[in-house]
Amino acid sequence: MLAHSSPHRLDTVRALLRAGANERAWERFRDAGLDEVTDDPDVLTLHGRLLKDLAKIEVDDVDRRAGYLASADTYARAAELDRATYPLINAASLSLIGGDRNRSKTLAALTLDRLDDPRTPPDTDYYVAATRAEALLLLERIGEARTAFTDAIAAAPRAYEDHATTLRQFALILDALDLNTDWLDEVRPPVSLHFAGHMAIDPGGADDAARRIADAVGAQGAGFGYGALAAGADLLIAEALLKGGSELHIVLPGPPDAFRNRSVVTRDPAWGPRFDAVIAAADSVHALPMPPADGAWDAAIQLAGEIAMGMAAANARTIESTARQLLVLRDAEAVDRAPANHSERLAAIWRDGGQAQSVVAISGPAAPATPSELTASPFRLAACLRAELCDDAAITALLDVAEMADVLLTTEPPLVLPRWHGNTIDFSYADPMRAYRVAQRLRGLAPPATAMRISAHYGIVRRAPDPFVGGEMLIGTDGSRAAQMVSAVPTGAFYASDSFAYALLARAAEIRIELMGEFVSDTADPDVPPVSLYALHDGK
Repeated sequence: MLAHSSPHRLDTVRALLRAGANERAWERFRDAGLDEVTDDPDVLTLHGRLLKDLAKIEVDDVDRRAGYLASADTYARAAELDRATYPLINAASLSLIGGDRNRSKTLAALTLDRLDDPRTPPDTDYYVAATRAEALLLLERIGEARTAFTDAIAAAPRAYEDHATTLRQFALILDALDLNTDWLDEVRPPVSLHFAGHMAIDPGGADDAARRIADAVGAQGAGFGYGALAAGADLLIAEALLKGGSELHIVLPGPPDAFRNRSVVTRDPAWGPRFDAVIAAADSVHALPMPPADGAWDAAIQLAGEIAMGMAAANARTIESTARQLLVLRDAEAVDRAPANHSERLAAIWRDGGQAQSVVAISGPAAPATPSELTASPFRLAACLRAELCDDAAITALLDVAEMADVLLTTEPPLVLPRWHGNTIDFSYADPMRAYRVAQRLRGLAPPATAMRISAHYGIVRRAPDPFVGGEMLIGTDGSRAAQMVSAVPTGAFYASDSFAYALLARAAEIRIELMGEFVSDTADPDVPPVSLYALHDGK
């Protein structure tokens, strides 16, 4: 069939795939007649990817292998029309994963020939070397494959996301060949480190603490650091990361000047110039908008810490590396007790997520008692979600499900009672992980799942009596953000703001997030940046 595709149609299908709406992407592709196209390599390449993604979710091993072989066939047809090596090497690898080792070797050998053919379209040095390494691996020429992969990394040493794509593919190939994967660890990108710690360190006598912290930072193998920049431990860790050549990404609970006045120079003015120097040297500074009231600073500090943890976990996941946490506490055993302050709460979240953690114990005076947002302040953090049913049949179907109320009310106690109005349901929980579990269960109750879309946001709210229907309600801009965002979510997808997505990753690194774009409300404050939207997926 002649190709009648357009770049717009293909981009729409790719966007749906990135959002995790695989079934809807396939529907769009098929409804446009693109599944019948046989003479357009771009369409065939996308068709191959669709078939591969559909094969991944097959429960039956036989059906899954058949899906991979169908994908390989489609990629191979694209390779016949286009001399680019991308569809050809995909056809080779998917043939192996689908169980056809002989065809895989044939296509891998053809890939090597095509790489050496001057008629092959040029590509980046990294991709050429990585493709060569993949073809050699499929041919079980392991030593040559390792050398070629090393050459690829040397050609683009900081192209960590490209390295990660190759690492994931190599892990699949080695598993299919029943070969050891340990050597891949030797070429993984460096560690992504979240850091936090107590402020009670005297800058005039910090030399010993700085040496111990620098030793601990060096032992982590960190290439990336994520955290705040309060006086004391934060600043000493950040300085050590910069000295070691790591990227440094600062996450503050408010504008830098306000944070400097509140959490840096109040400890000792001598920390001020060091704060300024680190801010100037950092690779990025992410500052939350000014808290809505002075009493919300405690909640904002906690939110910034959770976002920094999630950013570290997300970066490690993106580059196929490891995330770790480094804490500087007065008592190394504090991580095993009920948390009493922000650093210990962050430690508990990270620990409960099962991720690697190191503690440096530094003696010093106890921090002055401060009211906690968990107890004293009317402000708190909340994970707020909106589910929208996209047709009357979906509304009727969900209303008929007896478990719906149990899912929303019993699975995890909500902050306030869920509310159904029109074709939407609003619900909120204290913990993003609990909110995510409830949302996924709710999606499973709505037949079909593609008839529902969900948005989620995590931010600072204030609980107040509801003067109209009784009980309590959540007020504040963050409380209504999810309701505004749902209009930007494709049917069948689950999108979250960056704060929700990162706070979720801080608790469960196995969740997969993918940036889909930005949301700007019609009534947005021009001083507040757009909300980044992430699609959420279970597992890898």
